[in-house]
Amino acid sequence: MPKQTVRLMIDRLSYGPAGVGRSEGKVVFVPGTAPGDEVEVAIGEERKNYTRGHVTALVSPSHHRRVPPCPYVTQCGGCPWQHIAYAEQLKAKEATVREQLQRIGGIADPPVLPILAAPLVSQCPQHPVGARHQEAERDAGPEIDPAHRVRFQPCSP
Repeated sequence: MPKQTVRLMIDRLSYGPAGVGRSEGKVVFVPGTAPGDEVEVAIGEERKNYTRGHVTALVSPSHHRRVPPCPYVTQCGGCPWQHIAYAEQLKAKEATVREQLQRIGGIADPPVLPILAAPLVSQCPQHPVGARHQEAERDAGPEIDPAHRVRFQPCSP
């Protein structure tokens, strides 16, 4: 049976690697999307309260999209929001903290301070997101999935 395809507007980011849209009132989690993206999505996993899908076409990209600064992002998977402007990432993180305090903590209007931006650690064009990989060739990647381990090359002086 062919998978159902729907067109969605992504309205926010979830905790984790997915953007969130709605289809017929049901939440759809779609990795690799940004708030403001209009996408065609193949529906995959169906649950009672939500669905997961993957992008089959980027119909209209969000103005929050950018080229990921790390050349390893597609291989590693450890930084799933790199395709989103950093200021928008900070807003999403703040919204996540607020939502978790409301939903889990039962705090109606939590006093959440703005998320502070991290300083740029490296000016190396090969590794612009962190200096930890500059010392020697080494493996990196998310600890949760060893299949996404990436061999980093040292930066040139």
